[in-house]
Amino acid sequence: MFYELYDYCKGKAVLACRIASESFEQQHIVLEEPHHLSFPFVFEHEGELYCMPESYSANKLSLYRFDIQNRQLVWMKDLLSDMPIIDPVLQQHEGRWYLFFTLKSLPSVHLYAYYADSPFGPFTAHANNPVKSDIRSSRPAGAFITLNNKLLRPAQDCSLHYGRAVELLEIEKLSPQHFEEKPVKRLMPLPTYTYNKGLHSLNGNAQFTVIDGKRFAFTLAGFWHQLQLKLNKKA
Repeated sequence: MFYELYDYCKGKAVLACRIASESFEQQHIVLEEPHHLSFPFVFEHEGELYCMPESYSANKLSLYRFDIQNRQLVWMKDLLSDMPIIDPVLQQHEGRWYLFFTLKSLPSVHLYAYYADSPFGPFTAHANNPVKSDIRSSRPAGAFITLNNKLLRPAQDCSLHYGRAVELLEIEKLSPQHFEEKPVKRLMPLPTYTYNKGLHSLNGNAQFTVIDGKRFAFTLAGFWHQLQLKLNKKA
C-alpha cells in the first residue's frame, strides 16, 4: 500500500508504503524529492511495479520503478514536462494507454486526457482536451475499476470543498477522438464515521479496498504553514 506522508511543518510530503507480508505494520519511506509528492498512482506492467506520483510543483510528471528488495522508488523517465499535473491516472484500453489528470490552475474543474501505445510514452494529447469540465466529477480519485464488464472511473466531487465525495462513472466511449462517461454511483462517508467530512480516493485489488476519509482539525504546524503561504502570496 503506497501513500503520501505529509509533514505540516515542512509543507510537503514524501511517499511511503506498507507491505501485506509485514501485516502493514512497518512503514518504509520509498521516495523523497526536493518538491512535494502526493497521489502515488501505482500499476503493474510485465511483472514490475511502477509509480506515477503527482509532482505538480516540479512542473513535470515522472515515472518510477519500485525496487522491491530495497523498498525504494527508482526514477525511470519523465513522461510529460512543463505541465503542473494533478492526480494522474493511467488506464489501458483497447490497445492504448490513456493518461488522465487535471492541472494546478483549476485542479478540480478540467479533465485532460493523453494517450500512447506504451505506458512509457510518448504521449499525445486527446483531440478534445479538456475532455470534461465539471467540478463535481473531473478530478481523478484513483485507478479505474473493471466490474461486470464495465469500465468505471473514480472521480472527486470538489463542489463544496476539496475531496467531498467520490463519484463512480462508467466509460461509454474512449478513443483518441472521443470520451463519454455517465455517473453510476456516489460514495459518501457515514455521518457516524470519525472521518465523516469527505472521501478523496478509492483504490484496491482483488484482496483489499482502500479509501481515505476526511475530517477538519486544528494543528499549530498546519496553521503556521497556511499563514506563511498567505504572507508569501501577499509579498
